[in-house]
This record gives sequence, C-alpha cells and structure tokens, in this order.
Amino acid sequence: MTLTLQHLEHVEGSAEPWIADLVCALVAANDCKRVLETGGFLGHTSVCLAQTLAALEGERELLVAEIDPDRALAVDTALMEAVGAEKLRWHVYAQDVMQVIAAQPDESLDAAWIDDDHQADHVTAEVQALLPKMRANGLLLFHDVFGSVELHHVVERFGGYCLSLPMLGPAGGLGIWQVR
Repeated sequence: MTLTLQHLEHVEGSAEPWIADLVCALVAANDCKRVLETGGFLGHTSVCLAQTLAALEGERELLVAEIDPDRALAVDTALMEAVGAEKLRWHVYAQDVMQVIAAQPDESLDAAWIDDDHQADHVTAEVQALLPKMRANGLLLFHDVFGSVELHHVVERFGGYCLSLPMLGPAGGLGIWQVR
C-alpha cells in the first residue's frame, strides 16, 4: 500500500493535509480495523481515512460522528464517491459524539481521530468515554493540540505525546496516545 499526500485546497477548520496523512499512516501501521472519527467537518480527513482502510487487507470499518446534519450528509456523499460501499463499511452519524461513543461496544475500536469540540473539558470527557471502547494498543489521535486551543495539556495529562507541526490556521499539531 502506498500513502500519498492529499493536496487539497486547505479550508479553515480542516486538518492540514500532512496531519491527515500522518493519521492515516498511523492507522495503517497499527493495522486498525475499526476507526472512529469525531468531527467529520467537510470530509477531507474522512476520505483519507476511508481510502487508507479500503487499501488494507481484510474487513475494515470507519465511523464518523458529525453533529451537523448537512455536514454529515456531505461526508457520507464524499465517502461514497471516494471509496464506494463495496470496498469499505462506514457509517456517518449526524448526532452528538458522546452518544456515538456510548453506543460502541467495549473494546471495539482500534483508533479514534478526535477533531470535533476543541474545549479541554470536552476532549477530556471524550477520552474518558473512549477508554473502555478501545482495544489494547489502540490509538487516540488528536488534532489541534497547539496554538489557540492548546489541547497538548490534555493529551500529555493522559500520557500521550504531541507534535508541533506547521499550522495553516490558529491551531494545529498532532497528539498521539497508544492505549495499553
């Protein structure tokens, strides 16, 4: 499998293309089978994740939680156009991420890309809700850990690491925590 940079025109609020590529590389390297994305926004990272999962051997599934119904529909459409239903199972939920997390079976997720509400209290609550849902060695991946939101404090409090990378907006970077 070859991962390539997604050279998309950057839209404020979207993950930088190199962040999406790093997330996808980590998902592939960890052989993730079931991945949750919180905050699908315009679907750029969703498509990158879907293409990565579809290229891996075996059955894979992508779950996307996007609270805005119009954005959720746009993400679903982008996934259908990018990978098609025959290559990958996915579901886009137009509901609150905490409800989506609560509905997942324990130890069912291999990775979670956390990029929705960037308030420290919310991200902390998300991590606590995700912990029982994660499989051993699962990845919690965080966007916007540096800059205006400074979520690196949350990631580091849980024992994760943060990379400060070039930002195209007021926040960026990548937080990584492998759940043991």
